[in-house]
Amino acid sequence: MREQANPTMKFPPLLALGLLLLTGCASITHVRPVPRGSVVAEVSAGGPLVQVGGGAIPLPLTSVGATYGLLERLSLHGHVQPSPLMFRALGGDVGATGLLLEERGARPALAASGQVHVLTDFRTASWWSADASLTASWLLGGRWMPYLTATGQMDFLNRLFQVAPGVGAQVLLDRWTIQAEARLHAPTRRSDIAAVPYVGLAGHGAFGLVLGAGYRFGP
Repeated sequence: MREQANPTMKFPPLLALGLLLLTGCASITHVRPVPRGSVVAEVSAGGPLVQVGGGAIPLPLTSVGATYGLLERLSLHGHVQPSPLMFRALGGDVGATGLLLEERGARPALAASGQVHVLTDFRTASWWSADASLTASWLLGGRWMPYLTATGQMDFLNRLFQVAPGVGAQVLLDRWTIQAEARLHAPTRRSDIAAVPYVGLAGHGAFGLVLGAGYRFGP
């Protein structure tokens, strides 16, 4: 009897990369929607911390894409992750961010985001995941925007659900935006059973660091 093809067996690099993208996708958090009618070109790099020698470094995952202000409180975004090209695969994501609450006094603005991720080698297998985030942010002095975020992630290939709380900040410089973010991915999962030596908290999860920049065209 002929066995059915199993993508996790036929293409191990795809599975390994899928886990990396799930636990530390280089696409940085969309804190708030961008102005209506504007386009923001975005680039970011970073990922989960891994042990190398006696130290720790973030995986060099990269993401390039754009966000479009469809409505006053709703943006659409998409990105390509070129890092998997070294394994003859390609990753990408599409999603949207909506503003649920305006900032008022000490109350932060609250935004919700959703994204679908895909990783494929276009031949043997594809890996899919989806995530949803809530992000609270404060605009300080018209230029600084610290934020807190929490993300739920679903890996459809492995039927795994995990969470990823994070903290970050944006610096608004006219049309430029600079952003830095730190997360703890999958804090309930043991770090030592992962495919790579992640740096976690008390032997669980993986810390991640991502840096990003954006340039706004339009209003």
